[in-house]
Amino acid sequence: MHLDPPLLRRAAPLGAVRDLGDQVQPHGVGECRQDAGDAHVVPRGMEEVSHDTRTSFARSFDKHQTKVRRSDCLIVAKPQGRAVTASSTVAPPSPATAGPEPAPQYSVVRLLPLAVGTFAVGTGMFVTSGVLPDIAADLGVGVAAAGQMVTVFALAYAVLAPVLAAFTGRVERRVLLPAAMALFLAGNALSALTPDYAVLLLSRVVAAAGAAMYTPNASAMAAALSPARHQGRAMAVVIGGMTASTALGVPLGSWLGGTLGWRASLWLVAGLAAVAVAGLLRLPRGGRQPAVGLAARLRALGDPRLLRVAALTLLPLWACFTVFSYVGAVFGPAAGGTGGMTVLLWVWGVLSVVGSVLSGRLADTRGPRFVLLVTFPVLLALMLTVQAASTGIAAAAVWMAVYGLFGWMVAVPQQQRVVALDPAAAPVLLSLNSSALYAGTSLGGLMGGALLSGLDAALLGYPAALVLLVALALLLTERRASP
Repeated sequence: MHLDPPLLRRAAPLGAVRDLGDQVQPHGVGECRQDAGDAHVVPRGMEEVSHDTRTSFARSFDKHQTKVRRSDCLIVAKPQGRAVTASSTVAPPSPATAGPEPAPQYSVVRLLPLAVGTFAVGTGMFVTSGVLPDIAADLGVGVAAAGQMVTVFALAYAVLAPVLAAFTGRVERRVLLPAAMALFLAGNALSALTPDYAVLLLSRVVAAAGAAMYTPNASAMAAALSPARHQGRAMAVVIGGMTASTALGVPLGSWLGGTLGWRASLWLVAGLAAVAVAGLLRLPRGGRQPAVGLAARLRALGDPRLLRVAALTLLPLWACFTVFSYVGAVFGPAAGGTGGMTVLLWVWGVLSVVGSVLSGRLADTRGPRFVLLVTFPVLLALMLTVQAASTGIAAAAVWMAVYGLFGWMVAVPQQQRVVALDPAAAPVLLSLNSSALYAGTSLGGLMGGALLSGLDAALLGYPAALVLLVALALLLTERRASP
């Protein structure tokens, strides 16, 4: 097939493409069009966008005459067509230039294996909190030392997530996701078996490495398996696994640990990971990793826009977990004991699932920034009312319900904003956002613990409110072009 040079000159400006879908942003090139024969000319990095999407771009933006360098384009076959290279020579399909996969369709059932994985990760991170005294007694260490299991997991995740994402960027997600979950399984099995405290901490690093590879890629896979208009809902299903773990997995694991011993809690996590691996091995085709080099992936981590978005993930988590890490001390007296706190935590967990799903729908219909503009002021109000809510069980229940609903409404819109920055590097960018989430959790725990030495637990909300004020100011000063 012979392609005339003028065919490489049709393109839509980057800004116009963003209006059709934040997840599709060719790198300053736009959508090339080629109508003759059985191929499309598309910018590099867009060869996996669906045929229907490319066609709609071409029809909408024919009027634009933006020049595109020939070297920036690939020629990709239409469905059931042949792939040709930029030199206009017919070539057999290859992984880089093969015809696009069928247009994705939103399906909760297809996304469930991904959610089971995040359910296992969420359960594994928090389940040991309820059995720390048993762990300490069994291993001959203090309760504070046993509590470092959670801290080590969170910090290892925060450090390893972007590094592992950069170095595994070329691995197909259908291979990477079950492998990452298998590593998480191995780490938890080692935690359940070891009699040594040092090995226990090392096993938490292994489990964190698996979780750090899994969670960002699960979100990226969910987005790739769903059309643009349902991207928020797809990510909410994955995040919903994490929130559901707080309502179901953590209480169940704590009960098993109290009944059968703390190691049973970790065997539960390993079992959940095994179920996830079985489901992940049956994932449908979709979300093939773009061929982005290591240097480009590492450069993406230094994008100032990404750092700003990551800060808007870190700061609200930092503020909220300054209080929530010590929620037992804050609301324990009002709850009247362990039974009352269990009810409060269950209320929080159930409303967290609702908030996660709702945030995905709102992000799809109103935009992710709108969700944050609603959520941040509510979280600020919650931090300012911690002391008042600690005076009685009814007030505490209302506070926990509202916090559950809005506390998890940050994660999904932030993931959408990250993907919109550079879809080709989505797993790497999502990994940094996940690192910010875990770093915020750790910083909140550290700050709250430091303040408790000289401050009543019910007063923790006021310093947390200062952190949220910084987050709100950062959000309000963003350029309006931000998604």
